[in-house]
Amino acid sequence: MSRSKFYPYLVTIIIMAVFFGLIHLVVPAIDMFDFSPQDMGMSTLIVTVIQLVFALVIVQLMKRDGSYLVLDHAGFRLGDLFRPILGWMFILFKFGAIFAVVQLLPSDVLKTQPVGIVLALVFSLSIGLFEEYLFRGFMFKNMIKGKDESAVIPAALISSLLFGLFHIDFVMVLKGVNTGQIGTAFFAFGVGFYLAAITYRFGKMWIPIMIHALIDFPTFLMIALVDTGKIFEYIEPYLDEMTLSMTDLGTEGGNPAIVLLGLMFLVAGGRMLRKTTNARRMERITREELDRQSSVNQFDYFPSPDNFLHDDKYDQIDSLQNETETERNKDVNE
Repeated sequence: MSRSKFYPYLVTIIIMAVFFGLIHLVVPAIDMFDFSPQDMGMSTLIVTVIQLVFALVIVQLMKRDGSYLVLDHAGFRLGDLFRPILGWMFILFKFGAIFAVVQLLPSDVLKTQPVGIVLALVFSLSIGLFEEYLFRGFMFKNMIKGKDESAVIPAALISSLLFGLFHIDFVMVLKGVNTGQIGTAFFAFGVGFYLAAITYRFGKMWIPIMIHALIDFPTFLMIALVDTGKIFEYIEPYLDEMTLSMTDLGTEGGNPAIVLLGLMFLVAGGRMLRKTTNARRMERITREELDRQSSVNQFDYFPSPDNFLHDDKYDQIDSLQNETETERNKDVNE
């Protein structure tokens, strides 16, 4: 029984809705920014476990519907991991920005929490696993499964659009706090499109997972390195000048430059997809032509019995054999 063409859309939207509702149910203070360090650590741990469980469920769905091995081709080299240059440049930029901020902050704002740093790394990895397997794994792969190269770019755009919507905090929007939400969504859309291109280019899920996790890690590392209560007190006098609210600091969308970064990822992903789809199309056409020629050559070397009856060469052979047989019979009779 063939699956409905709406299968990847429906399942993805259902998973998004269940996950979003569960997070806000289990961690109701996630939008209130009134965590104590202990509450924040516990909430992060809970969300990490939920994301890992969802990732395992999605992997099982992919194995059942056959999308798990889509694009999983041989020939990968470790050096290919470093070829998504823009992704690595942005990761280095974020780590550099964190280092610069830490150097500028007063010492009483900083803190050293090894457990918090490890938790930030694990949390980033769980985000990468969950979101990549949902959007670039389950949805993107299901949309291109069994189709030619023309389906790749539409699949990347649609899965990235849902990925962008997934990064909008609709609870905060309902509360009237929507500054920065569009910027966050567009940035996520661009990054998602770029990660879809990486998935299609290399076919290995762990590459977009690693890049995604390392893009997120500096943000959570910053939270682990500073006292959130004191940092808000320190920068509160500047909030009016920056036209940002305390809530905007929880996302990257409050920075107008985030739209430009999203556009850069979008363009880079488009170029990678265009080059890869063109190369795959030429490979497919060449392979089909070789198969056709092989079939024609095989037909020439091993003609069917019907062709024996209509081939002049074989008619001549049959005539000679008949003449020889007639002469042999004459000799016998004589």
